[in-house]
Amino acid sequence: MTIWDDAPALPTKRDEPWHYVSVPTITRVPYEVAGVGGATKAQEALAADLIGRLVAELAGPLVVTVNGVVCDSLSRATAQPGVSWRSEPGPSSGGDAGDPADGFEALNRLHAPCVVRIEIGAGVAADPIQVVHVTVGDAPDGAPGVASPRTEVSVGAGGQATVIETYLSAPGELLVNASTTVGAGEGATVHHHRIELDDAATTHLGRTEFDLAEGSNLRSTSFTAGATLARAATLVRLAGEHATAEIDGLYLPTAGRHHDHLVTVEHAASHCNSSQRFKGVVSAGGRGSFTGHVIVRPGTVKTDAQQSNRSLLLDSSARSDTRPWLEILADDVRASHGATVGRLDDDALFYLRSRGIPEPTARELLIDAFTGEIVEMVDQTEVREHLRHVLPELGSHTGDSE
Repeated sequence: MTIWDDAPALPTKRDEPWHYVSVPTITRVPYEVAGVGGATKAQEALAADLIGRLVAELAGPLVVTVNGVVCDSLSRATAQPGVSWRSEPGPSSGGDAGDPADGFEALNRLHAPCVVRIEIGAGVAADPIQVVHVTVGDAPDGAPGVASPRTEVSVGAGGQATVIETYLSAPGELLVNASTTVGAGEGATVHHHRIELDDAATTHLGRTEFDLAEGSNLRSTSFTAGATLARAATLVRLAGEHATAEIDGLYLPTAGRHHDHLVTVEHAASHCNSSQRFKGVVSAGGRGSFTGHVIVRPGTVKTDAQQSNRSLLLDSSARSDTRPWLEILADDVRASHGATVGRLDDDALFYLRSRGIPEPTARELLIDAFTGEIVEMVDQTEVREHLRHVLPELGSHTGDSE
C-alpha cells in the first residue's frame, strides 16, 4: 500500500503556492512509509556518518530523528532550566494548527510517527538547539520510502531561541515530507535556520510555519543544496502588533535539480514589518523558482513589507523563475518587490584573472561574494563556517560556463 492510496486531495498547478512544482512527478513514485519502529544499529551508524560529515558540531541540545523517530543514542538532552524537548507519539492531530493547508501537510500529520516538541519558557535565553532529521528508507519489500518528520516549537513571552534544523538522507529514491511549526510569545525572539542537504535522489517537501505574537521578532533562513526536487515553504503570520520578520534564503540547484521556495507572509496586525530576501545560484541544467506572497489584512495600518529575489545563472541552460504575489487589502502600506536574474560579472571575472587568479577560483570568489550575504545571517560561527564549506561541495558551480 503506497501513501497515495489514502491521500487527501493533493495540490495541482492551479493552486498558486504550487505553481512551479509538478505534483504528478512526485505521485507517480509508489512511496511507502519507511520503517518507524526505531533505527537499527546499521541505520544509526549511517545516520552518525552523515551527521559527522554534513552537520556542524555544536555544544548544547541535539535531537536526531531517523525516519521521523527520535534516535536516543544520537541525541543529547539539555540541562538548561526552562528549556526542554521531548518526543511524543504520532500521528499529530495538528493541535492548534487548524486544518492542514494542503494534502501534503495532511499526509505529514497522518504519517508522522512522532512529534518532536521543543519548549522554551518565558524570559529564558536558550542555548542553540540542533534538530537533525535523517531519512534512510527501509520501506517494506524495498519500495521507495517516505519519512514524515514533524517538529513543534514553542517560545514563551520574552524568550530567546535559536533552532537549527538540518535534513539529510541516504542514497536511494526517498521522499521527505517534513513539517515544522513555531509559536513565538509576546516579545519573544526566534532565530530559525533550515538547512536541506539531502541526497541527490531524494524528493524533499518542507513546510515551516511561524506564528508571531505582539512585539516578537523572527529571523528565518532557509538553505536548499540537495535533493532532485527540493521545495521549502515558509509561512509567517504576524498576529500581534509591532511584530517583525526577516525571511532569507539561498538555493543552489545543479544539473537536473529543481529548488522551489515559497514564502507567504500574512500581516494580520498593525505596525508590523517584514522583509524577504532570497538568492539563487543556478548551474547548467538546473532550475530555481521563488514565489513571494504578501497578504495585508483589512483594517491594519503602518505595514512595511519588502521583498527581493536575485538569481545568478551560471549557464545558458540554467533556468530561474520568480513571482511576486501581493494581496494588499489595506491602505496604509509601504510595500516593495524587486527581482533580478543575471550572469557572473564579466568585468569582475576579467579583473580577477588579470591578477593571476585561475578562472575556476575567480568564479568561486564571485559566487561566494554573492551568497555570503545570506550565509552571514546565521548566528553561530561554527554553523556559518561549516555552511561555507559544505554548500559549495554539494552545489559545485565553479566548472559551469557558457
